This record gives sequence, structure tokens and C-alpha cells, in this order.
Amino acid sequence: MADPLFDDVLRRNTEPASHEESTFQFLNRAAGPFWDRVRLSTENWYQRMHPEGRGDLRNRFRSKDSLSTLAAYWEIYLHEALLRHGYDVTVHPEISGSERAPDFLAQSGESAFYLEATCFFGKERKSGEERRHNRLYDAINQLWNPNFHVWLDIENEGGSSPPGAPLRSALDDWLSSLDPDEVNASYDPGSMLDLPSFTWERMGWTVSFWAIPIKPEARGRPDSKLIGVYGTGEARFIDDKTPIRSRLGTKARRYGELDRPFVIALSCHALFVDQISITDSLYGDEAVQYSPDAGGEFETKSIRHQNGFWRGPEGPRNRRVSAILVGWNVAPWSVIETTPVIWHHPFANRPLDAELVFPSQRLDLGRGHLVEVQETRSMHEFFELPRDWPGPEEAFPDD
Repeated sequence: MADPLFDDVLRRNTEPASHEESTFQFLNRAAGPFWDRVRLSTENWYQRMHPEGRGDLRNRFRSKDSLSTLAAYWEIYLHEALLRHGYDVTVHPEISGSERAPDFLAQSGESAFYLEATCFFGKERKSGEERRHNRLYDAINQLWNPNFHVWLDIENEGGSSPPGAPLRSALDDWLSSLDPDEVNASYDPGSMLDLPSFTWERMGWTVSFWAIPIKPEARGRPDSKLIGVYGTGEARFIDDKTPIRSRLGTKARRYGELDRPFVIALSCHALFVDQISITDSLYGDEAVQYSPDAGGEFETKSIRHQNGFWRGPEGPRNRRVSAILVGWNVAPWSVIETTPVIWHHPFANRPLDAELVFPSQRLDLGRGHLVEVQETRSMHEFFELPRDWPGPEEAFPDD
């Protein structure tokens, strides 16, 4: 096997990933049949790619940056999906008049299209703040208590990572002073108000903890993580649609007018991005319009702002893009759990005519309604994987 993705080593570590561990670091060391199958599937799909077309894909997959690993896997996943549809796949095909090349050219008989992969993570690479938080979480989870989990909330953050040993020592002393049966008898599981609390302050950090009693039958498990609930942090308004449109726009302009249909494959790894978010991103934000009638009453109707990727203030736009293929949280272990969806551009210069197994959304121009077509095969059938893959074993067995 040439240039394998994973190292050929004996694996014994069955622990879940730590906060500071990258996706590749975790996949490369995780032991057990569950993760063996994940590695085998990923490795086999990667090896089906032509060596001359892989470029730096292996290095990106093995990166310590988890976002790079997931982006590289998205390309591996798409290549495999095209092969399983019966397409001959050219990686980075030459484009006349351009030094740039889309990720794939898929060809089968008279059907052919270009496909470009991109990802939306809802955030960029880890900030210094996030890294400090992750170090804090990992430091706390080094402490084990047989009787309690903790609810944690960071109220103030220092300029550097807090010292782990003094924090664990203070937290251990506090938890050891509590009786889990007394706490369990005095609090409402739906409320934090009656839970005993403890606040730790040092080096500019203020971290509050609430002790959550473990049920008697579950106490003493050696694999139990101390942190049970993470605080929600500062509330803020989330706008994912604007950066999604920006990401798609960058890809739409990248190659100019192509001689075949052009599909952008967008992998979303953001908590609040759903099908409604994608529909709004493409067709414009949904809104309610109020207008007075003859009697002075207000009538309402649903409209869309002219800020969509498909349609703007001057009418249809980005017509060189034939369709958007969207996947949600596609990762090496979630292949059969998530199904990508195709959104067809209603005004595309070159409509996509490929018959794919994925569900699709297409605008009925006569009625002004979206028409949804369901997938023709389940993902476990399409990828020829068992229904309970990568099980049946648990990812992290109790024993």
C-alpha cells in the first residue's frame, strides 16, 4: 500500500478524544473494532484515488488541524461517491485558458460535470481563547470522582492557561466534602438552583462549578469524565447564511465559464445550519411583508429578500453554477448516518442532468414551489456497508 493515511502500529488506547487532540491524532490511535472499520473504509477509499491526482491530500488529512482533516475527507468521500455512481473520475482536470482546476471531472457516457469541494465550519481555525478553554477542559478531566460529574461555566478568562494541578486539587477537596446521596435527595434534576456550587479564581480566571450526583448504580465507573455539562457561554446572534453565500461565491468565480455543468459540494460542520438555512442562503432570506388593505387592516404574505446566491436584486445570478451538493457533518465515522442533498439552480446556464442517488431540491418555476425528490438508496446500501456500521460494537465500550 503506497503512502497510507494511517500508521501501521499496535493500538491499545480506547479513550474518547481529548479536547486538544486533533481528529487525525484521535483516529490514528483509537483502538477497537469500531475504529478499525472506520480506518479501513477511509484507507480503501483513499487508495482508489489515482496517485498522481492526490496532491497534498494525504498531508492535509494527517494535519494536526482537525478542520483540514475533515476537508480532506470530504474530497475522499466525494471521489468515492462518484465512483459508486459509475463515473470515471479525473482529479484536477485541466481547464482550457486557466491555471486552476476543479477538484473532479466526472464522466459517464454523455453525462459529465465538474465538481468542486468546499467546507463551512461556522468558525475558522482555533482561536487562542478556544485553545485555552480546551486546555482547561482537559486539565479538569484528568481528575476523576466516583460520585459526581460537574457542570462548568467560565465566567472570566485569564490571558494564559490556568495551572491545572492547583485547580484539580481545589476541585478534588470540594467534591470529596460532598455526600452524593444527600445532594441527590435535595435537588431537582431539571434545575441547578439546589446543586452545591464552587467558584475557583486565579490568574484572571473565574470558573464556577456545580456538583451533579451520579446515580448510585452508575457510580465508580473508571471511564467516567468529570465534566458532565459545559456552560453555554455568552449569547450571540449567529449569521451563517452570509458566510455560506460568500464561500459559494468564491468558488463560483474561480474558474470562469466552464464547458460542462459545474457543481459545488459544500460540507457543513456548523451546529445551526440546516435545510432551511441552505434554502435561505440560495433563494434569499425569508421574511413577512405587511401591507394595508382598503379597510385599513394589514395583510401579510411571505416573501424572500433579494440576497440569495441564486437570485439577487437584479435577478438570477451565479448561473455558471449548476447545483449545490450539501453534506452535513460528513466524517469518517458518520458515512451512513448523513445524506447529502442536491439543490438545483433554477436558472443555470448548464443544468445538471446527472442521475444521483441523493435527494434533491428543485424550484418549480410555474408554481414557485420547491419540489423535493427523495433519495433512491440508503447510504448504507449505496456504500455497501452494514446497517449498523461501523458497529455493532460501541465506539467506547464500558469494559
